[in-house]
This record gives sequence, C-alpha cells and structure tokens, in this order.
Amino acid sequence: MKRIVPHKTMPVITSVPRVTSVPEIMRWRAVTRIPAVMLLSAFVLVLILVAFVGCRQSFDYYNPLDPSEDAPISEILPYIGDTVIHAAIEDTGAQTKRELDWLWVYGPGHGGNLTTLTGVEFLSYTSDLVFQEAGLPATLSGDLSSLAKMRSLRWLALPDNQFSNENIDALPHLPHLEHLDLQNNDFGDLSGLASYLAAYGEAQIGLNIGDNPYDSDALDDLTPVMDRLYELNLEFFENGPLTDLSFIPTNNTIWEFNVSGHALTDITAIDRLQELAYLDLEGNGVEILSGSQALLNLPDLREVWIVGTPGIEQWVVDELRSRGVHVYE
Repeated sequence: MKRIVPHKTMPVITSVPRVTSVPEIMRWRAVTRIPAVMLLSAFVLVLILVAFVGCRQSFDYYNPLDPSEDAPISEILPYIGDTVIHAAIEDTGAQTKRELDWLWVYGPGHGGNLTTLTGVEFLSYTSDLVFQEAGLPATLSGDLSSLAKMRSLRWLALPDNQFSNENIDALPHLPHLEHLDLQNNDFGDLSGLASYLAAYGEAQIGLNIGDNPYDSDALDDLTPVMDRLYELNLEFFENGPLTDLSFIPTNNTIWEFNVSGHALTDITAIDRLQELAYLDLEGNGVEILSGSQALLNLPDLREVWIVGTPGIEQWVVDELRSRGVHVYE
C-alpha cells in the first residue's frame, strides 16, 4: 500500500506587505521634517526680533528730538541756539539726555547773557534748571516759551536776573513746576507775581523772592495766593524790610518759611501757619521780639534757626527743645 505523507500546514497569508518605493520614502521623510523646520524658523525669527529690539535701544535708532527717548548729548547740541547754554551743557560732562537731569547756566562763567532759549525743549530729562546772572528776560531775542515744553522741568532758578512786576508775564505757565527761585531780581511790586501764581493750584509751588527791592506792604499782594505755596523764602542778606508777619493769611499750606535777615519785632502771626515744619529766623537782631511764644502753637514744627536773633525768649527755646524741636542758636 502506498504510504501517504501529509503536507505541512502552510501559514495563511492574509495580507501582502507593500514594498514602498525609494521616492515615496523620501517624500515621507520630508513631511515628517516640516514641524522641525517650522520650529527652527520660529526660533530664528525670535532671535531677529530680539536683535532688532536691542538695536532699537541703541542710539543709532533713536530720534534725538523725541522727548520720550534718550539720545546722545552730541546729537542735541546742534539744536541748542545759544552759545552760553551750549557751553554750560558741555561743562556738565553728561553724555546722554538722561544723564543731564540738572543744568546750571552761569552767565559770567559761560560766556555772558542769554540771547535765545531755542532748543532747550529737547532737554527732555532735565528737571532742575538754573539761569543765574544771565540777563533774563530782557536779553532774549525771543521769549521763554521753550521752558514750558521741557516735560521734566520741576525746579527753575532764575537768581540775579532782571525779572520785575512788569515782565514776569514773560515767564510761561510751567505745568509741572514745583519750585521757582527769583532771588535778587527787581521786584518792588508783587502784584504781577501774585497774578502769575494764581494760575497754579493749592500748595504746589516753593517760592524764593529774597533780596528783591519790595517793601513790607508789597507782601500784602501775596496774601491771596499764599495757598499756592508750600514754601516761601523771603531771605535777605541783611536789613530786610519786614518788621512783622501780619501779611500771613490763615492757611494750612506753608511748611517751610524763611524770614532771615530782616528786622522783625513781632512774630505773633506765625501761628497762622499750622503746618509749618521748618522756620528760619536767623539774623533778626532786635533785642525785643514780641510774640515768640506763638512758636509753641505750631504742632508740626521740627526745626528752628535763631542764630543772631536774641529776641526769642529762652523759656520758649527750652520748651521747644523739650518737645523734640531742633533749635539752632
């Protein structure tokens, strides 16, 4: 009998593997690389943007006349129209607008009187400005309106010039002004200055009008606008016109008051300044000074200068010190 040998069971093939061609494989790899390429491109773009911003911060990309941007002083100087101001800026050694936060222009030391303020508006980071003995305002070919464009100007000192009641209106309203120094000018009448101060709000301005040729009656013109002042400096080198303080209104704004160098015989009205913290009475040389006990009615008083003022009673001095007030005598 013929022997039958069974065949081996062959595996059942349900599908046949597809043989992918080489071009198809390359296309597949290219597709899988797209996200990586996009990420790399985005990263490069970010680097470019960062580099651009960095460059934007450099002076090469700055508009030197834009008040909101810093810039080299060398790019500002060509716009300064006055050689005296030009020389004063160079003397500061500032390299950028931001570094020039203060500027002192001294006429005799920097070349004489000013003739124009053209270009000062580009000093947009200057907050403290001094024009001393510079012939203002009479010598200007234009006006002082450029000062109002100095967006950071807070402190303006104009000592030893030619301001008076007749030309104070040449000074523009300065929106951010905190201190105005008009020491040693030509104010015999203060009514024009009072009108100028009326444009400012309450307790915004520190005012120095010491060593001007006004008399004690002229100070009555300031009485209605003293609520605009947080500081009033009436300092005289000697023999000032004040004998009393009757011009002081009842108000609560002035916290620094300088009446040194006068001939005060009565300070009774000093207690009208209920927020007064600093008081300078130096050089009032009279032997008898009425009303010194009024100093004890000032609840916020911190410091008092009475050097050369013998009329302050000693018991008042002792009492002030017992309250923690610094008395300099």
